[in-house]
Amino acid sequence: MDQSSSKHPLPRNWSTAAKLSLLVFPFLALCAISLAWIIPDRPWVLWAGAVVCVLLTGVIFQGTRLVVTQPLRRLALEMERIAQSGGEISAGTDQAWARPSVGEEIRGLWQKFSGAYQRIWKEQKDRALELQREAAAHESLTRRLLELHQVAQMIHQAISEHDIYRTLAHTLYAVLPLRQVLILRLNPSEDRLQIVWTWPKRDDLSLDAYPVWDKPSSCPVIRSGREYLVQRVGRDLTCASSLSNSEGDGYWCVPLVIGGRTIGVVHLASSVPDCWTEQSRKWVEALINSAAPMIGHLQHLERAKRRAMIDELTGAYNRRFLEEFLAKMIVPEERRRNQQLSLLMIDLDHFKLVNDTYGHPVGDEVLKAVASTLHRNLKESDVLARYGGEEFTVILPRTDSTSAAIVAERLRSAIANLSFCKLAPSVPDRVTISIGVAAYPSHARTVSELIRCADEALYQAKSLGRNRVVCVCANSLATAGHQTQTVTPERN
Repeated sequence: MDQSSSKHPLPRNWSTAAKLSLLVFPFLALCAISLAWIIPDRPWVLWAGAVVCVLLTGVIFQGTRLVVTQPLRRLALEMERIAQSGGEISAGTDQAWARPSVGEEIRGLWQKFSGAYQRIWKEQKDRALELQREAAAHESLTRRLLELHQVAQMIHQAISEHDIYRTLAHTLYAVLPLRQVLILRLNPSEDRLQIVWTWPKRDDLSLDAYPVWDKPSSCPVIRSGREYLVQRVGRDLTCASSLSNSEGDGYWCVPLVIGGRTIGVVHLASSVPDCWTEQSRKWVEALINSAAPMIGHLQHLERAKRRAMIDELTGAYNRRFLEEFLAKMIVPEERRRNQQLSLLMIDLDHFKLVNDTYGHPVGDEVLKAVASTLHRNLKESDVLARYGGEEFTVILPRTDSTSAAIVAERLRSAIANLSFCKLAPSVPDRVTISIGVAAYPSHARTVSELIRCADEALYQAKSLGRNRVVCVCANSLATAGHQTQTVTPERN
């Protein structure tokens, strides 16, 4: 027996065969003695029984050793080698699958065990790779959900629609492999799509290049309220209103839906074909769906705010807005930085006579026509407000009294040349206005002072015959009563 067999639990001189022989030998000897006792007159039977016992014990010993003990010992040795091979397989050594040099009866067992072990090892390895992929996908999903939560918080903290559009565009561009993000909003009153945000910025987005903006009904997303996906231009069917025509590009148009009504389109263009996976599409849809209600909420607030500060009849700002705006513009002297503005106080001449003679509906039409004409003759930065009744005010930011007087005369002339005869058969063809002009900080340093100065100048204009412009003099603050400067219109 080799050295390795000494590690086996079976001792060298006290084997299983010996143990079995010692158990069988007394039994055989007892049988021989019993037989001799039964036949006492034949002593040779006892000797024959003894010989038979010895021979049978030897046969049993040798047979047990050959049939049981040696195979068990070899099997134990092979199990040790298998255990060692298992360790080598786990360690990934090159000798892991070496075939043992054993008998044929063990070789078959080893081959079966080796094949089963290889299958189990491969399955475990594949499962480990699958778990790694699942962990990576889970980590990616967690990261996307965290990004979605953060963006949703930013959206819900937005104070204007443009804040939401900017957050949407920048987030989509940063997370996805996009070439361009366009957000377009439907303007029902003008029946066109307007770009409210684009990223990166582009200067070539013109109506001539993309006529769909002037014909929203040609856009399938606007018509159906459903998304439109093209994984690759040139392979997939593109719509006639496509904004991405480069071969190989892909684009995806997602509707902005509020209360079941499509208000716009988010156009996502990518130079990476087939980049719109199911996971990325779900993430984008969740992001846009979380932004849509907030956009609707801000639009509702904007409409309510506009109703609160807009005069319904004329469309001009109301008196409340005028006073709040002036309070923001006129600041304490220590915070003033060479700011100046002028205020025009405008009143329709003999307007009460128009109401009394032709009725209030005609008077309302006259007010609307006057407000529209005034607005057309002002800059975008100028503010037109209805002060009350037939009185209007105009705020001219960054304008001194001299320039304000010129603007006032332009407004007076525009109204004087406006024809009103189409409103009613007997309405006077002409309606005139009188204008008082005051400037900040030349004539006043508070809102109430500025309004009072302009109102006094207006009173002077009416006292001097109406249909004229009167401006407060620059040195009026140094005197008890305001001096006036009169701008008399040219007579035809």
